[in-house]
Amino acid sequence: AKKNGTGCTGMKIFGEGRHVSDAEREQSFKFALTEGNTHCMTLGMESITQVNDAVDRVMKIVKG
Repeated sequence: AKKNGTGCTGMKIFGEGRHVSDAEREQSFKFALTEGNTHCMTLGMESITQVNDAVDRVMKIVKG
């Protein structure tokens, strides 16, 4: 997609809610953020705690 100038949206990166353990969430974020193909993501969340957790995980990965 990137080579063709096309954006790619990551949807349901937690496997439709089936992959929600800490290790699975970390692995999903790492894949989406480091493969170079995902330009944005949609994440289903149910609480502010989940939002904060997602932000913390993403920032940790992008800062290295």
